[in-house]
Amino acid sequence: MSNLFQVLIPLTDVRAGSTIPNENPATNRQLQDNPGASLFFLQKDLYPGAKMNLQFAIISKSEKAEFISQSINACEHPGIGNEEMYYATSLETLVEYGSSKFGKEVNVLTTVISGDKEQRTRTRKQQYIVSSGVRQIVSDNLVVCHSLPYPNAVFFCHATSEHTTRAYVVTLVGADGTKIKATTICHKDTSEWDPDHVAFQVLKVRPGTINPICHFLTEDNIVWAGKNKEN
Repeated sequence: MSNLFQVLIPLTDVRAGSTIPNENPATNRQLQDNPGASLFFLQKDLYPGAKMNLQFAIISKSEKAEFISQSINACEHPGIGNEEMYYATSLETLVEYGSSKFGKEVNVLTTVISGDKEQRTRTRKQQYIVSSGVRQIVSDNLVVCHSLPYPNAVFFCHATSEHTTRAYVVTLVGADGTKIKATTICHKDTSEWDPDHVAFQVLKVRPGTINPICHFLTEDNIVWAGKNKEN
């Protein structure tokens, strides 16, 4: 798990599998009101017909600028354990990195939201229903890349194994009719996560006690998954 996650939570979304130690409890409490915090859930709640109150928001340029300096500091933190980390400073290097890990035998996943983006910037949290056809992406290895709040394209990537992380593709239908093909990441072991992690605050659990903990990814995240006969 990387140390980038909690610094980036206030931007708009959640970043897969990361745990930034945050020494300011007040800041952590404020994160619960952030749209991204609503995207956490427990895997046991991922089933057709499940109802979730979620907000898939798009962040404004001014808010992005506010967190650029925090992102710079976050990039200096090491990963936890043997986690492999990589920073792509352009779309070209992002593709090169993904290709170097998987070659051509790769599935590239992202969250796709129907509707007008400008309209969604004003969308508040609403109820979504999980449609039938929750699909697990079976892969020995996953690479999750997150867009960072820089003026140019910069992505933070980290590699995980099937033993620690699962990926799913889930269809959500909102109360207003919005349809989302959401990429979802579930973490099997959270015992090494920081106790102040926003996920524990939202779900009211402690590190390592209830697993897996999952979260939906937003549109600026990419998951690379090696292909096999099951997907």
